[in-house]
Amino acid sequence: MTPEPAGRPPSQLSSPAWQRVATTLAFVAAYVALDWVSYVFPIAPFAITPWNPQPGLSLALLIRCGMRFLPALFGAAWLAEIFVRETAPLAAVLAAGAFSLGYGAVGAAMLRWMRFDPALHTLQDLGRFVITAVTGSGAVAALYVILLRMETSIAWADVPGHAGLLWIGDLVGILVVTPFLLVWGPRWRARLQAASRWRWSAAPEIASIPLSLWIVFGAATAEPARFFYVLFVPLVWIAARHGLQAVTAGLLAMQIGLIAAVTQAGYGAASVYELQLLMTTLAATVLALGVAVTGRVSAQSQLDERQRQLDQALRVAAGAELASTLAHELNQPLAAAGNYLQASTLVLSRADPDTGRLRDIVGRAADQVGRATEVVRRLRDFFRSGVIRAEPFELDALVRSVAEALGPRAARCGAVIRTASAAHAVHARGDRLQVELILRNLMGNAIDAIASTGAGSGTIAVGIGTERPGVARVEVHDTGPGVAPADAPGLFDPFRTSKPAGLGLGLAISRSLVEAQGGTLRLEPRAGGATFVFTLPLAERSASDDGA
Repeated sequence: MTPEPAGRPPSQLSSPAWQRVATTLAFVAAYVALDWVSYVFPIAPFAITPWNPQPGLSLALLIRCGMRFLPALFGAAWLAEIFVRETAPLAAVLAAGAFSLGYGAVGAAMLRWMRFDPALHTLQDLGRFVITAVTGSGAVAALYVILLRMETSIAWADVPGHAGLLWIGDLVGILVVTPFLLVWGPRWRARLQAASRWRWSAAPEIASIPLSLWIVFGAATAEPARFFYVLFVPLVWIAARHGLQAVTAGLLAMQIGLIAAVTQAGYGAASVYELQLLMTTLAATVLALGVAVTGRVSAQSQLDERQRQLDQALRVAAGAELASTLAHELNQPLAAAGNYLQASTLVLSRADPDTGRLRDIVGRAADQVGRATEVVRRLRDFFRSGVIRAEPFELDALVRSVAEALGPRAARCGAVIRTASAAHAVHARGDRLQVELILRNLMGNAIDAIASTGAGSGTIAVGIGTERPGVARVEVHDTGPGVAPADAPGLFDPFRTSKPAGLGLGLAISRSLVEAQGGTLRLEPRAGGATFVFTLPLAERSASDDGA
């Protein structure tokens, strides 16, 4: 006995063969069943019918599973010719050979020469599929009729007419069945679950299919082809709302309903072929619309995902830009807490420590540690999810605090920071910590601008007021070199910087922070330096403010 390869259980060794056998049996059974169900309005002597779903099933099998299933296609076609169409044995072999070889060549052309995506993701893929289906089914129909002519007595002049009728039936079968199987076949369970989410929202469109069929074949029984345009409405509706997956199912339902209607009404073969020719136009149109809608939705989803990734990347990159700010914010409260703790040690070292003073010093140290904790927590929340905490705060006090903190840095380059407040205190609403970061960035940029001049002196003027009712305004003006007109349009774009060691994220992040709180940040043209203005919503005045 030949030993089994190591590392593979016996069940896995034979599973591909069993899968191929099961696929072959299922395909043959489905092919014969479809041929039997669709065997309506046959035209002698070739038993040509106006609706042939078998070519659509066969192409889907060859495209998804490969050319190794050509023998299965020949066997299925031969069985259908013998038991459904009751073709003579020699003619059945010729018909099965023409069908299997012809559509085998069409499948190979789609996969190897046209190189289209079976999922029909783009209009280019659909165009290649439709062109190959039109030309290929026409060639197979001609070959089929020419070969079977040897078993009949029809004239050569009648061959094009019979081939044309067969071409219409095969082409409708391909345009309706193949896209449905290609789109729904892979991961069909997941696709059914996805479809279950929109089946109720699509109820009006689904109901419009039988309604449109009734209008065409019930209210206009004399000449249904004149009212065929009504059938476009539900399928265009479905394609526009739900895309390719839904429209392939709707197209199949429409075709089944059409064949059932013409069979029930007893139309002649000529009318049925006219309707089927119109059906090819309908199928190509709604498939193109479905592909376009699905592509747009997919592109929007990819854009949203890339935007989410970009936002996350910007928040991560912002951490590098704001690292110095975070260090400064933590340095002040931690240094103050350390000083308070040293003072408490001195108090404790005395023979008779003043417990009241000690309690006050320790309390102040705890307040500073709490402030450091709050800084870390608020920045962590923003970088993780972009969350802000809006609250009323006094804008004047915050500006003075930042100006005082940056005073020593400004003095080192000879700059002076001056603040000018409105007649009354301005209370803004926003995330105080983030507004402080914005102020630090703008004032820090102003200091760097003055330092770049090398003049050894300069002024940074920070003005506070109201821009219009309900909107607070903060203006930061420096006497530096200003912003070149060519740089102004992209000034707030990420990674645009004139600093040798800068990342180009400060202004971009500052604008994002301001806009997240309902404000704006802009550069105002002004001679002699640069002027940045940002706005914030004003806080509602409290009752105590009104009384004051």
